[in-house]
Amino acid sequence: SAVAGRVLEARAADRVSVSSGASLGLSTEDVVLSAGGTLGVYGGESASLSSGHVSVDASERLALRTRELDFVAGDAVGIHSSAGIAASAKELSLAAREPASVSSGGEAVLRAGSDITVGSGGTMRALVGEAMDVSAGRVDVGSTGRVTALASSDMHVSAGGDLAAAVLGAVDVSSATSAVDVSGSASMVV
Repeated sequence: SAVAGRVLEARAADRVSVSSGASLGLSTEDVVLSAGGTLGVYGGESASLSSGHVSVDASERLALRTRELDFVAGDAVGIHSSAGIAASAKELSLAAREPASVSSGGEAVLRAGSDITVGSGGTMRALVGEAMDVSAGRVDVGSTGRVTALASSDMHVSAGGDLAAAVLGAVDVSSATSAVDVSGSASMVV
């Protein structure tokens, strides 16, 4: 059976039900669907939405629950929030084929319950505008090449226990003014 006409209106005071044993097709220029209460869409096997531009607006909250979630984009992906963004998972992995940048307008904090490993195939730089504090139970610094420490003003090295330095080559110490204070015993072998 077919119903044809320029304008077709169907009104029901209580409920309208449309069912089909095999499939239901709708073809038109514009479709407007409005619900004053709840709108439920259920696909027993699958649901697919395809369009040149898809927009989803939620004035209060948008929740998405699924077992697996994949985002695939041929170009850039942007996530913007006027408040905070939180990501939590059992395991988190981030990878980039090109340069990666993390920036913060305020304080940045990195915490780990266990070890933190930073590896660089090239040069690693840390630029700090004010002060830098490193606190650890033990600090080891190793280099297969040269180690240089520069200070534009004073440099202080203090140790609560012994301070030992072993040099296989020459030792050159130069100073405009010299002062050595020893509170206990001192010995030097050259």
